[in-house]
Amino acid sequence: MITQFFSKHPIKFIRYLKLIKFMSDQKPLFKAPYDIKDVGVLFAIVAFVLIIAAILGNNLFGVFQESVNFG
Repeated sequence: MITQFFSKHPIKFIRYLKLIKFMSDQKPLFKAPYDIKDVGVLFAIVAFVLIIAAILGNNLFGVFQESVNFG
């Protein structure tokens, strides 16, 4: 029955074969795709930017509190 379907629709058979090839080319689920050094450097950059933003934000909020009279 399946062979009869694919014999009538060869384009769908080619798409089916491409789908099977695509599914077999995927990486394993639990294999690390990235180098741990790259991830560490990226984490350090993000942490540094967040720390600088927190310090600047805290200082600017202090300036704002001193300049505005809250009552």
